Amino acid sequence: MRTEMTEGILLLLLAAGIAAAALPELEDLIRILLHRTRTWIRRFQNEEDWLSVRREQYVEKVPEHIRKLLQMTFSMGTRQSVRAFFLVSAALAGVTVFFAARWVSLFLAVLAAVCSGSIPYLVLRCIVQERRVEGSKEGEVLVTEILNYYKICYCNMQEAVEAAALHMEGAPYCRQLLLNLSRGLQKTSSASEVKDLMEEFRFSIGTSWASILATDMYLACASGLKVTDSLADLAASMRQARKLEEMNRRENNEAGVILKYLVPAGGLLMTAGGIHFFGLTTEEYLQYQFGTGPGLTWLLLTLVAYIAAIAVYLLLSKRKFDL
Repeated sequence: MRTEMTEGILLLLLAAGIAAAALPELEDLIRILLHRTRTWIRRFQNEEDWLSVRREQYVEKVPEHIRKLLQMTFSMGTRQSVRAFFLVSAALAGVTVFFAARWVSLFLAVLAAVCSGSIPYLVLRCIVQERRVEGSKEGEVLVTEILNYYKICYCNMQEAVEAAALHMEGAPYCRQLLLNLSRGLQKTSSASEVKDLMEEFRFSIGTSWASILATDMYLACASGLKVTDSLADLAASMRQARKLEEMNRRENNEAGVILKYLVPAGGLLMTAGGIHFFGLTTEEYLQYQFGTGPGLTWLLLTLVAYIAAIAVYLLLSKRKFDL
């Protein structure tokens, strides 16, 4: 045992010495790899030009939904990025089936593959949900600014959106949305393109007040209708909803504490208990856990349940500010 430990320490020291000697060359290599990685990632990102973004849209609902999620999270709203997303998801599922099918039943292997294959989608949904929650909290500022500049600009919605995007404070997420919307409105030439822009805006926030605001802006931009009263009613409703939310707010973090701390701690305690109370060595425990069918079966079931619980908690724990 001591001989193996000594050999391991000597190997680590040898690796550290080689790394120290080759450090300048490694820095150059890492810099080149990072540059090539950024160049490769830019291939999946769409240009800021609204017309080029519009050409990337799908008619089918599922690919278009994935494209919107990628656009909202990583600015990768291209068809190439959608294909890469499905390839990554399929690869995760395939690798899981390949390794799990040797030890567990086919049903459990497929269940684990579905769970692992859905991880990229769940990650996108969690990021979108978090951004929507943050954006929804800025809704009162957004609607008030749009209303004020709409009056200042003599009921010209396009100028109001541009002015609000340039001068709005206290709402960074919604300000970025307005900047994108303003650039898009400058390049649109038909009512259908304006409608698509407003749909992107509504999807980015995902609340009822965002739908009402997007409808008002569409009517003002595409038809020239005066929407001052509608915006004023929406602003008043949001102020009332804010007061009700502050009165009824309750802090409840028990579920989050259990998922973050209790479940991992329970797993570590079970591992320590299994080694200590059953007289197992670490090698025997690892062999049983990862080298036998029952051990791998229960591990996969635990991981599937834990990932599902985390996904549900992240999607439902934070509520958006809505009417």
